[in-house]
Amino acid sequence: MKTQATTSTVSVNVDGTVRDATYTVGSKVVTVESAYGSASTQIGGLSAEAVARLLLREILAGAKARGELYTTEKQMMPKAISDACAALFDAWCERCAVGPLRLLLRVWPLTDGLTDDWGEFYEALRSIQADRSLNLPAAELEGLAGIVRGVSAIIHRQTGKDNGRTNLWRGG
Repeated sequence: MKTQATTSTVSVNVDGTVRDATYTVGSKVVTVESAYGSASTQIGGLSAEAVARLLLREILAGAKARGELYTTEKQMMPKAISDACAALFDAWCERCAVGPLRLLLRVWPLTDGLTDDWGEFYEALRSIQADRSLNLPAAELEGLAGIVRGVSAIIHRQTGKDNGRTNLWRGG
């Protein structure tokens, strides 16, 4: 008799930030899917949840090593924010998610990186985040929240001036 795969969620705390993922158990194999990647292994002597936690920690360690996991918003620089937006953009294009694409494409990619652009970008991201009718998956909402925190940190940090306006894209 074939057993049906079951899906559950798992969370781990990494540097004070809780990261979530889903895991599937089928035929004594655990597969973890997160915003930062996926991994599978046999269950062995541990519980499926314990194995899922270990796999999620490995996935997150790899993401951190690649510079994709930001534990604080201050670590997220403009290039990383743009890369994270590109990943969301690709996911939304694949799903034909017109709602979030419409809001994002009004303001991204940034044209000159002045504070006005960053402010409009921040407001658009917050609108996407707040609109529950878009039915974004938890992993995308987590990624979006990280981008919002990163943009907020960039808007609020002190930088140099460029013709009387702060230029955050070029580093001040």
